[in-house]
Amino acid sequence: MTPERFADLAQAWGSRIARWPAEERDAAEQLLRRTPMLQAVLDREAALDHVLDAHTVPAPSAALVAAVEAGAPRPARAPGRRPRTTWWPSTGWSGAGAAGLGLAGVAAGALAGVLLVSAALDAVGPMHAAATESGWARTAFDPAGAPAEGIDE
Repeated sequence: MTPERFADLAQAWGSRIARWPAEERDAAEQLLRRTPMLQAVLDREAALDHVLDAHTVPAPSAALVAAVEAGAPRPARAPGRRPRTTWWPSTGWSGAGAAGLGLAGVAAGALAGVLLVSAALDAVGPMHAAATESGWARTAFDPAGAPAEGIDE
């Protein structure tokens, strides 16, 4: 950091180095320790800081607030539309939302049914052997992978 940069920062940010940008603070403090005459730059800016810090803006009067509120533009409503007073709109996308929720419920119910049937079948156990012994269901291959009796390859 140069003395010129130090003076520019003091003029822009004031006499308190703590108010300066964080990336400039360490270099400014080191330069100030090496060059004590730069304290005069900070002292010169301290007078302006004091004036700016002491300045206050009075609160607006009630008459001014009322005048500003009276002159503020009001949002225009489309003719024939009533303002929304409920959290659930009476027209528009509400029907599509209800239909979507209904379809989601149907899909969730179907999935639950499939999972329950699958779990029930797994709990019953393998029925393949009993079915082939009774003769009502025959497959081309037995569980070992060999062709079943009486079936040509």
